[in-house]
Amino acid sequence: MIHGANKRGGERTVNHEPEFGLLVPSARPGRAAVEDDSLWGAVYNVSRGGMMAELNQALAADTLLNLSLYDFTGRRWTPHLARVAWVKPANERDVFFTGVQFLPATGTGAPEDDFASIISGSRLKDFEFLVHTRLFHQIPRKAAWSLLNCLERIQLPGGTCFIRQGDIGDALYIVQHGTCVVRVEKDGVTRPVDRVNAGEIVGEMALLTGELRVASVEAESDVVLWRLDKARFDALGAKYPDLRGMLTELVTSRLESARFTADRCIGRYLIRARLGKGAFSIVYEGIHQTLKMPVAVKMLKHQLAMDPDFHQQFMGEAKIIALLSHPNIVQVYDIEERFQTIFIVMDFLEGESLEGILKRSGRLFPAQAVGYLMQICAGLSYAHKKGIIHQDIKPDNIHIDLDGRVRIVDFGLACHSGSKGLIPEGTLFYMAPEQIESASIDSRTDMYALGITAFEMLTGSRPFPEDDLVALEDMHVEQEVPSPGGLVPDLPGPLVDFVQKLCRRNPEERFRDMTEALAELEPLYNRLCRSESEAKAEERSMTTLFCFFNDEQRGEMHRLLDEFSVRAKDVGISLKIAEFDQV
Repeated sequence: MIHGANKRGGERTVNHEPEFGLLVPSARPGRAAVEDDSLWGAVYNVSRGGMMAELNQALAADTLLNLSLYDFTGRRWTPHLARVAWVKPANERDVFFTGVQFLPATGTGAPEDDFASIISGSRLKDFEFLVHTRLFHQIPRKAAWSLLNCLERIQLPGGTCFIRQGDIGDALYIVQHGTCVVRVEKDGVTRPVDRVNAGEIVGEMALLTGELRVASVEAESDVVLWRLDKARFDALGAKYPDLRGMLTELVTSRLESARFTADRCIGRYLIRARLGKGAFSIVYEGIHQTLKMPVAVKMLKHQLAMDPDFHQQFMGEAKIIALLSHPNIVQVYDIEERFQTIFIVMDFLEGESLEGILKRSGRLFPAQAVGYLMQICAGLSYAHKKGIIHQDIKPDNIHIDLDGRVRIVDFGLACHSGSKGLIPEGTLFYMAPEQIESASIDSRTDMYALGITAFEMLTGSRPFPEDDLVALEDMHVEQEVPSPGGLVPDLPGPLVDFVQKLCRRNPEERFRDMTEALAELEPLYNRLCRSESEAKAEERSMTTLFCFFNDEQRGEMHRLLDEFSVRAKDVGISLKIAEFDQV
């Protein structure tokens, strides 16, 4: 991109997700290019005459460049000769916007240009290797170029020990070529315990804990390694919080593939298998090692857990959440902090989420929906009386046990009643207007989300179009939720009124609290659910009594049965009598 008047006339491609560029200064005044001068940058837009890049180094104006651009769509590199047209600092520390002008190929064959091309070719092969390693799977493009610049390439001869047991963990290593052996010393005897091959990572726990190394690692053959320094990574993570997703990937790998039991333990709990993954967390099946009790262990993703404001808020709420004890709220047993994140240990639940039921069945019958709503309201009423607002009520956070018991799960975004000025949390499809506008949060905020959830239970869909999320926010704030009766005409009128009152835009027009909502719902529950449950109880419960008698005792037997039948009828028991002769 050329800086100045009349320099934006060419066709321009704007990249919201940056492409990669490798820049090798090819000829500076009085010196040739050297390999350490090459650096990666993020390319945000390209025109016929140039481009604009983000770099973490300020290049001098008019510096000549050997430039390679990577096209993620076409998976190919395009070489250019170029020069630095202008440089200005970005808002972030140590980041510089850089305008680059493409130059026509000179064909001079200057030695420094040839050397720069060799450097470029070597680094492009390194790029192809690095971006396909596990380390880069969770990294957004806007941060990956900075991470590439933080990696140090090291070549070591076989027999070199580069990680020593007992040293402070200060870096991880990616093996590009060769193999390494992991050795552990115990009671004066050193034993090999593992082998690390090309493409694998070793020493990764240094980025997570900084604790002393528990093993030594030695190059078994000549090796090429990439070293990522913990201090540089921590500084980069503060600048690009999304980069912390890489830490989640490292912990996940450890918990799911570690060969040793000790490496799969979170406090007193042994991790067995992954159960599910969401936007904010990963859930594992675990077991209490002493009590042999199955549990679910939820690991918060590092982007959340490492945010200082979120961490402080969550740990304050966690102490209260752990004290919640109600039949319709999942029980939290423990909260562990490890590997720079938070693990929540709770009930292991069988059954499925309400979201899964709705995906399978489309919508629920009114009696079934009312039965679930009664239990959800009861659980929320209890939490609200403790001062806790869930903030993310939705079908995915409502679990239905095999016996039909409802549990509210995932209090990870919970806050105190009366909180305001919060960054909107939760799921936009169910978010209350006051939540979207960062106004005061209270029990009525959960009511709105429950109302949208109830709408979905009864109709099989949510109330507003969802193809434009910005427009969806406006609809929650500016429009009343339509009547579910408009989609399902035969719904009971009191149930339609109940859902619409939950969903009023103005919190003052909703129920005052969940106790009032429960009182409104209870008559409907008695009419739709209790008689049905009693009928089911009659069908599934039966006692058989065999009486053996002779002909002389038949009359007395009939009198006894008549008396028993009258008493049974008085208490609501239905009695059926059958006689069999000659048994």
